[in-house]
Amino acid sequence: MAAVCPAMSVGLGPWHLENPAYEKAVKKAVDWHHQLAPYIYSAAVESFLTGYPYTMTPLPVAFPHDTNTYNLAGKTRKQYSWLLGPSLLATPAYGSDYATVQQRDVYLPEGKWMDYETGKMYQGPVTLPGFSLPDNKIPVFVGGKGVLVSQDSNHTSLKATIYPVSQKPSTYHYYYPDGQTVSQISNENTTWEPEKIVILDLTSQQPVKTEYSNKTHSFSFYLTPGHSYQVRDKT
Repeated sequence: MAAVCPAMSVGLGPWHLENPAYEKAVKKAVDWHHQLAPYIYSAAVESFLTGYPYTMTPLPVAFPHDTNTYNLAGKTRKQYSWLLGPSLLATPAYGSDYATVQQRDVYLPEGKWMDYETGKMYQGPVTLPGFSLPDNKIPVFVGGKGVLVSQDSNHTSLKATIYPVSQKPSTYHYYYPDGQTVSQISNENTTWEPEKIVILDLTSQQPVKTEYSNKTHSFSFYLTPGHSYQVRDKT
Protein backbone atom coordinates (compact mmCIF):
# COMPACT_ATOMS: atom_id res chain seq x y z
CA MET A 1 0.00 0.00 0.00
CA ALA A 2 2.81 2.41 0.84
CA ALA A 3 4.22 2.10 -2.68
CA VAL A 4 1.02 3.45 -4.24
CA CYS A 5 0.83 6.43 -1.88
CA PRO A 6 2.50 9.77 -2.76
CA ALA A 7 5.20 9.19 -0.13
CA MET A 8 6.65 5.85 0.91
CA SER A 9 8.50 4.53 3.95
CA VAL A 10 9.04 0.97 5.15
CA GLY A 11 9.67 1.37 8.89
CA LEU A 12 11.63 -1.65 10.08
CA GLY A 13 13.82 -2.78 7.20
CA PRO A 14 12.42 -5.95 5.61
CA TRP A 15 15.91 -7.49 5.69
CA HIS A 16 15.48 -7.79 9.48
CA LEU A 17 12.48 -10.12 9.18
CA GLU A 18 14.34 -13.16 7.82
CA ASN A 19 11.72 -13.72 5.13
CA PRO A 20 13.31 -13.72 1.65
CA ALA A 21 9.98 -13.69 -0.20
CA TYR A 22 8.73 -10.68 1.78
CA GLU A 23 12.05 -8.89 1.38
CA LYS A 24 11.90 -9.42 -2.38
CA ALA A 25 8.32 -8.14 -2.56
CA VAL A 26 9.16 -4.99 -0.58
CA LYS A 27 12.26 -4.36 -2.73
CA LYS A 28 10.10 -4.61 -5.85
CA ALA A 29 7.60 -2.12 -4.41
CA VAL A 30 10.31 0.33 -3.35
CA ASP A 31 12.01 0.15 -6.76
CA TRP A 32 8.68 0.76 -8.52
CA HIS A 33 7.91 3.80 -6.36
CA HIS A 34 11.41 5.19 -6.89
CA GLN A 35 11.17 4.66 -10.63
CA LEU A 36 7.93 6.68 -10.79
CA ALA A 37 9.03 9.38 -8.34
CA PRO A 38 9.19 11.99 -11.17
CA TYR A 39 5.58 11.24 -12.15
CA ILE A 40 4.44 11.48 -8.52
CA TYR A 41 6.39 14.68 -7.89
CA SER A 42 4.94 16.24 -11.03
CA ALA A 43 1.46 15.46 -9.70
CA ALA A 44 2.37 17.20 -6.44
CA VAL A 45 3.51 20.33 -8.31
CA GLU A 46 0.29 20.37 -10.33
CA SER A 47 -1.69 19.96 -7.11
CA PHE A 48 0.10 23.00 -5.69
CA LEU A 49 -0.59 25.04 -8.82
CA THR A 50 -4.26 24.10 -9.22
CA GLY A 51 -5.53 23.06 -5.78
CA TYR A 52 -6.78 19.75 -7.22
CA PRO A 53 -5.56 16.67 -5.26
CA TYR A 54 -3.69 14.99 -8.11
CA THR A 55 -1.27 13.11 -5.86
CA MET A 56 -4.02 11.08 -4.20
CA THR A 57 -7.45 11.71 -5.68
CA PRO A 58 -10.49 10.12 -3.97
CA LEU A 59 -12.56 8.36 -6.60
CA PRO A 60 -15.77 10.28 -5.74
CA VAL A 61 -13.83 13.47 -6.56
CA ALA A 62 -12.47 12.09 -9.84
CA PHE A 63 -15.79 10.42 -10.80
CA PRO A 64 -18.49 12.45 -9.03
CA HIS A 65 -21.33 11.02 -11.12
CA ASP A 66 -20.37 7.40 -10.41
CA THR A 67 -22.15 6.52 -7.16
CA ASN A 68 -20.39 3.14 -7.13
CA THR A 69 -17.24 4.94 -5.97
CA TYR A 70 -18.85 6.43 -2.86
CA ASN A 71 -18.55 3.51 -0.45
CA LEU A 72 -15.95 1.09 -1.83
CA ALA A 73 -14.49 0.53 1.64
CA GLY A 74 -17.85 -0.45 3.13
CA LYS A 75 -18.46 -3.73 4.89
CA THR A 76 -19.47 -5.59 1.77
CA ARG A 77 -16.95 -4.26 -0.76
CA LYS A 78 -13.88 -3.52 1.36
CA GLN A 79 -11.94 -1.79 -1.40
CA TYR A 80 -9.57 1.11 -0.90
CA SER A 81 -8.81 2.94 -4.13
CA TRP A 82 -7.58 6.30 -5.35
CA LEU A 83 -5.93 7.92 -8.36
CA LEU A 84 -2.17 8.35 -8.03
CA GLY A 85 -1.60 11.19 -10.48
CA PRO A 86 -3.74 11.51 -13.61
CA SER A 87 -2.83 8.11 -15.08
CA LEU A 88 -2.81 5.49 -12.30
CA LEU A 89 -5.58 3.84 -10.30
CA ALA A 90 -4.27 2.35 -7.05
CA THR A 91 -6.15 -0.70 -5.69
CA PRO A 92 -4.10 -2.02 -2.74
CA ALA A 93 -5.21 -4.95 -0.61
CA TYR A 94 -5.62 -2.81 2.48
CA GLY A 95 -7.93 -3.48 5.43
CA SER A 96 -8.12 -5.41 8.69
CA ASP A 97 -7.17 -8.61 6.84
CA TYR A 98 -4.17 -7.05 5.07
CA ALA A 99 -1.76 -9.69 6.46
CA THR A 100 -3.58 -12.62 4.85
CA VAL A 101 -5.71 -11.28 1.99
CA GLN A 102 -4.73 -12.42 -1.51
CA GLN A 103 -7.66 -11.07 -3.50
CA ARG A 104 -10.31 -8.36 -3.56
CA ASP A 105 -13.33 -7.40 -5.62
CA VAL A 106 -11.83 -4.47 -7.56
CA TYR A 107 -14.04 -1.75 -9.03
CA LEU A 108 -12.85 0.11 -12.13
CA PRO A 109 -14.67 3.37 -12.98
CA GLU A 110 -15.54 4.52 -16.49
CA GLY A 111 -12.75 4.30 -19.05
CA LYS A 112 -10.11 1.87 -20.27
CA TRP A 113 -7.84 0.42 -17.58
CA MET A 114 -4.75 -1.71 -18.06
CA ASP A 115 -3.27 -3.97 -15.40
CA TYR A 116 0.19 -2.39 -15.03
CA GLU A 117 1.98 -5.72 -14.70
CA THR A 118 0.13 -8.01 -17.08
CA GLY A 119 -0.98 -5.56 -19.76
CA LYS A 120 -4.52 -6.96 -19.66
CA MET A 121 -7.11 -4.35 -20.62
CA TYR A 122 -10.50 -3.77 -18.98
CA GLN A 123 -13.38 -1.50 -19.91
CA GLY A 124 -15.05 0.29 -17.02
CA PRO A 125 -17.30 0.68 -15.24
CA VAL A 126 -16.84 -2.91 -14.12
CA THR A 127 -16.21 -4.92 -10.97
CA LEU A 128 -13.48 -7.56 -11.12
CA PRO A 129 -14.60 -10.21 -8.59
CA GLY A 130 -11.87 -11.90 -6.60
CA PHE A 131 -9.08 -10.05 -8.39
CA SER A 132 -5.73 -11.58 -7.44
CA LEU A 133 -3.56 -9.32 -5.25
CA PRO A 134 -0.65 -11.41 -3.96
CA ASP A 135 2.09 -9.92 -1.80
CA ASN A 136 4.37 -9.22 -4.77
CA LYS A 137 1.71 -7.53 -6.93
CA ILE A 138 2.03 -3.84 -7.84
CA PRO A 139 -1.68 -3.01 -7.37
CA VAL A 140 -2.23 -0.36 -10.03
CA PHE A 141 -4.08 0.06 -13.31
CA VAL A 142 -3.06 2.53 -16.01
CA GLY A 143 -5.88 4.72 -17.29
CA GLY A 144 -6.91 8.35 -17.47
CA LYS A 145 -4.38 10.32 -19.51
CA GLY A 146 -2.27 7.19 -19.85
CA VAL A 147 1.12 8.91 -19.54
CA LEU A 148 3.79 7.93 -17.01
CA VAL A 149 7.22 9.50 -16.53
CA SER A 150 9.94 7.37 -14.98
CA GLN A 151 13.59 7.76 -14.07
CA ASP A 152 16.50 5.34 -14.32
CA SER A 153 18.36 4.17 -11.23
CA ASN A 154 21.11 6.77 -11.73
CA HIS A 155 18.71 9.70 -12.13
CA THR A 156 20.36 10.52 -15.47
CA SER A 157 17.36 10.37 -17.79
CA LEU A 158 13.59 10.66 -17.88
CA LYS A 159 11.40 8.48 -20.02
CA ALA A 160 7.76 9.08 -20.93
CA THR A 161 5.58 6.04 -21.59
CA ILE A 162 2.23 6.41 -23.34
CA TYR A 163 -0.31 3.63 -22.88
CA PRO A 164 -3.23 2.93 -25.27
CA VAL A 165 -5.96 3.85 -22.79
CA SER A 166 -7.01 7.38 -23.70
CA GLN A 167 -10.29 7.31 -25.62
CA LYS A 168 -10.29 10.98 -26.56
CA PRO A 169 -7.72 13.74 -27.13
CA SER A 170 -5.94 14.66 -23.92
CA THR A 171 -2.96 16.66 -22.68
CA TYR A 172 -0.53 15.69 -19.94
CA HIS A 173 1.79 18.22 -18.30
CA TYR A 174 5.02 16.97 -16.81
CA TYR A 175 6.57 19.33 -14.24
CA TYR A 176 10.33 18.91 -13.77
CA PRO A 177 12.00 18.88 -10.32
CA ASP A 178 12.68 22.65 -10.47
CA GLY A 179 8.90 23.15 -10.39
CA GLN A 180 9.00 25.51 -13.36
CA THR A 181 10.18 23.66 -16.47
CA VAL A 182 7.31 21.86 -18.19
CA SER A 183 6.94 19.35 -21.01
CA GLN A 184 3.50 18.99 -22.54
CA ILE A 185 2.48 15.68 -24.09
CA SER A 186 -0.70 15.89 -26.16
CA ASN A 187 -2.44 12.87 -27.57
CA GLU A 188 -4.29 13.58 -30.80
CA ASN A 189 -4.24 10.11 -32.36
CA THR A 190 -7.47 8.35 -33.34
CA THR A 191 -6.09 4.81 -33.47
CA TRP A 192 -3.68 2.79 -31.37
CA GLU A 193 -2.31 0.81 -34.31
CA PRO A 194 1.51 0.95 -33.88
CA GLU A 195 2.32 1.40 -37.55
CA LYS A 196 0.01 4.42 -37.79
CA ILE A 197 1.35 6.40 -34.83
CA VAL A 198 4.13 8.97 -34.74
CA ILE A 199 5.37 11.01 -31.78
CA LEU A 200 6.58 14.46 -32.75
CA ASP A 201 8.84 16.78 -30.77
CA LEU A 202 6.93 20.03 -31.28
CA THR A 203 9.89 22.10 -30.10
CA SER A 204 12.39 20.73 -32.62
CA GLN A 205 9.71 19.75 -35.17
CA GLN A 206 11.27 16.30 -35.48
CA PRO A 207 9.88 12.80 -34.85
CA VAL A 208 11.28 11.21 -31.71
CA LYS A 209 12.80 7.74 -31.45
CA THR A 210 10.36 5.47 -29.62
CA GLU A 211 10.38 2.02 -28.07
CA TYR A 212 7.29 -0.14 -28.50
CA SER A 213 6.19 -2.76 -25.97
CA ASN A 214 4.46 -5.81 -27.40
CA LYS A 215 3.19 -6.64 -23.91
CA THR A 216 1.46 -3.36 -23.07
CA HIS A 217 1.28 -1.85 -26.60
CA SER A 218 2.81 1.31 -25.14
CA PHE A 219 5.27 3.78 -26.64
CA SER A 220 8.27 5.11 -24.68
CA PHE A 221 10.71 7.91 -25.46
CA TYR A 222 13.25 10.05 -23.62
CA LEU A 223 12.22 13.55 -22.60
CA THR A 224 14.16 16.71 -23.32
CA PRO A 225 13.46 19.29 -20.58
CA GLY A 226 11.09 22.01 -21.73
CA HIS A 227 10.21 20.31 -25.01
CA SER A 228 6.61 19.47 -25.86
CA TYR A 229 5.38 16.44 -27.75
CA GLN A 230 2.40 15.29 -29.75
CA VAL A 231 1.12 11.76 -30.37
CA ARG A 232 -0.75 11.61 -33.66
CA ASP A 233 -1.61 9.49 -36.67
CA LYS A 234 0.96 9.47 -39.45
CA THR A 235 -1.78 10.25 -41.92
